[in-house]
Amino acid sequence: MITNLKLAGLLVLLFAASSLPAQITTEAADTPILQRRCNSVALTTDTPLLPYRLIAPYFERRPDFQASKLILVADPNSADAAVQLTASTGLDTRMVVTNRLTGQRSSVISDWTNYPGMVALDAIEQLKLVCPGSVIEVRKERQVVLCSMPHLVYRPVHTLAACSHTSWMENRELYDALRSDAEVKRLSINLRPACSSAEAVLEVTHNLQTTVEWYWKLKSPQGDTSSAGHVIAYTGKDAAIRMVGQVMHESAIARGDVSLDTDSGLPTAARGTMMPRTLKVKLLPSDFTIRDTSLELYVDSEQVSARDTRGNLVFQFAVRDFRDARLEMEWERPLQMDFPIGLIAWTANAGDHWFDPVTIRGGEMPFNHGALFLSGALGTISYVTVGAVTAQVRTPWHRLELAWDKDGVVNTAALQVPRRGSKELVRDLQMASAAPPACVVTNADIH
Repeated sequence: MITNLKLAGLLVLLFAASSLPAQITTEAADTPILQRRCNSVALTTDTPLLPYRLIAPYFERRPDFQASKLILVADPNSADAAVQLTASTGLDTRMVVTNRLTGQRSSVISDWTNYPGMVALDAIEQLKLVCPGSVIEVRKERQVVLCSMPHLVYRPVHTLAACSHTSWMENRELYDALRSDAEVKRLSINLRPACSSAEAVLEVTHNLQTTVEWYWKLKSPQGDTSSAGHVIAYTGKDAAIRMVGQVMHESAIARGDVSLDTDSGLPTAARGTMMPRTLKVKLLPSDFTIRDTSLELYVDSEQVSARDTRGNLVFQFAVRDFRDARLEMEWERPLQMDFPIGLIAWTANAGDHWFDPVTIRGGEMPFNHGALFLSGALGTISYVTVGAVTAQVRTPWHRLELAWDKDGVVNTAALQVPRRGSKELVRDLQMASAAPPACVVTNADIH
């Protein structure tokens, strides 16, 4: 009997010991992380450098934000978490991230105001701290662009000629670019007359449908194309400079002076040169299908976007895809009057009925149409005189044209922009695209 009791007690102890790990595992899995998950985030910003329309897409486009199925809401009281952005000292941005379910809060100052994508990254990192388990980690592998560059055999070029096959570019512009290029001077290349025979001939053509796109070919004396490429520019002068730069860049690659590291050639803006800004502009469409032409242009170190008054996205491109810009001042005559058709017709009608009495409300007046004719003629003369004076009043307005390349497709946009800040915008964009292209089309050996 005692043995049976001991055996029963031992079985009870073994059962309790075997069930203990299962209880611990269950309690460990049932942690508050899953119960306190944040599903909605309220984003508020009080800094003019990062308005809501500019910074919100950077959150929504993040892979971890999408994978976590987080949503942005307008009302902070209905959100699980809140992200508040305010201006700090200088160009820094202070962000406060709060878990409204637990009250946990985190505050940090970001010095990446010029890069809204980095500000969004900092905010997500703070959201991971106050809302543990709410943001799913998404591994992003670094992708390296591989250029299909064949083996380049360098053959020294002693003579070079240029030939433009388009009326949009003069041969003089090509030769000015060649003479001013430092690499051409260093190699002491002899420039032959335009379109003449030489060891290498640089031929230029133009896309008449997309006038900002220019093509070039480097041909041998036998007419074989050794290399080719294209550039995007609004003027023939800028296109010539970029073409010569591409040709000499390939020559440096063939000599082994330049590596094929494509990351070094990506056009990116230097930090601090592209301050986020918002401009009130008007779209200048090529047709009349777009009625709402009032836009807000957002520019930062990562992208350029334009939205209409309803918040709809009109166009958007990354700064690395920007290729060229042109800012021109044009004149308009806002006080120019229309031709007085109605006044002239009324005066002519009075002249046709010169001696007829004037009838007003069924009664005849004591004068005829002669008085009306004289008053109409005087009014016409006064109108034309005043109109001739006011028509001379001209006011300037600025036209900004942008060109960018996305997946091999060239896009352009024309905008009416304010005078203040436009030159600085063009300068910053030009600096962002000053780097050489990542890949240049090469078909054969370079000579």
